[in-house]
Amino acid sequence: MSKKNIDDLLNNLNEYPSEYEERYFRWVSISYDKKKLLELLYELKFQKEQEVPDKTRIKFLENILNESDLEHLHLLLINDEKTSRFALIEKWARAGAMEVLIDGKYSIGTLNTITQFPLADYQLTVKRIQELVNVIQDITSQTTSMASGVAGI
Repeated sequence: MSKKNIDDLLNNLNEYPSEYEERYFRWVSISYDKKKLLELLYELKFQKEQEVPDKTRIKFLENILNESDLEHLHLLLINDEKTSRFALIEKWARAGAMEVLIDGKYSIGTLNTITQFPLADYQLTVKRIQELVNVIQDITSQTTSMASGVAGI
């Protein structure tokens, strides 16, 4: 590999995140976050309407969609009651789980939101939060025990 200089960096400016970042961070929530799904669909529509469409980008975005259950995404878009309900429970459960793991408690905003759910949905959300917390703690414990004795860890 040749030695790089500042001009090489300037000549290779790239405003787009990597496919890895987009797949596993930017678009990972499209199955339960309608706002993210809409963002992806608007970008895809925009790309397709360009005078010179970026076919690589279009294919990538379509692949992201095709990795999901398109019927589920459609139900989310048309506000199917059951799909929307479980998507909101999942969205807020994931937020709550992260807060519990990081801060040991829910933020005021998350608690205010989840307590607005009907009682049965609030209970489902709290149960899902606990499931996510347990899974993450279990994985973390396994990783820690696997890494014990490994130099540098």
